[in-house]
Amino acid sequence: MIITSLTQQKQQLRSEVMRARKSIIRDPLMQKQESRQLCMRLLSHPIYHDAPLVLAYCAVPGEADVYMIIEQALRYGKQVAIPRTFSEGQMEFYLLDSASSLALQTEQGAFGILEPLSSLPHIAVEKIPTGTLILVPLVAADHHCRRLGHGKGYYDRFLSRLHKNVHSCGCALSYQIVPHIPIQAHDQPLNYLATPSHLYTCDITS
Repeated sequence: MIITSLTQQKQQLRSEVMRARKSIIRDPLMQKQESRQLCMRLLSHPIYHDAPLVLAYCAVPGEADVYMIIEQALRYGKQVAIPRTFSEGQMEFYLLDSASSLALQTEQGAFGILEPLSSLPHIAVEKIPTGTLILVPLVAADHHCRRLGHGKGYYDRFLSRLHKNVHSCGCALSYQIVPHIPIQAHDQPLNYLATPSHLYTCDITS
């Protein structure tokens, strides 16, 4: 009964934030400005500077766009990978080639999201190096780094497979910050939360 109640709370919150997203989509300049501020904040932080590998994502309208980070990381010799989803609810990351444009290395995948071509090199979870930074998209988040996704569980499953020395950072525009995210046992905590105005560090043991 408790799980059902939490599930309903999460779905209600998800619906409320998705309604707010429609206004953001109608104002692409605001989304671009806030995404740039968020990226600049991350690019100046040690979790980015010290990361040998950045696991990024291709944003959809209404999400924090981290293309600036992808571009900068590739330009300065970091490895960058983006995710490809599979029908069994799993997700794997594929390495981008710094010598080629993102457009030539992606195709439209599930849910209309750009995904890497399957011909690109796949990076196995056990090969992900210490200090890797994974940027996590979201529907909503709170200041305690609790994340609400779309409810499909792709990122929760993937994060649960990573070793503890990988830094997970949620990326949220200002409209996606809410007072409280209800949490269930399968929800994976984040180490950090980046917003246009702050970068929060979180104690994932609490």
